[in-house]
Amino acid sequence: MSELPHVFDATTETFEAEVLQKSMQTPVLVDFWAT
Repeated sequence: MSELPHVFDATTETFEAEVLQKSMQTPVLVDFWAT
């Protein structure tokens, strides 16, 4: 986990709450990456 308060890892389980719902109130930047 990042030490920056606005940088976080979202999982498949938390994506809707962490990203989609928050994006209704504030802009959200998503960086997708794969290993």
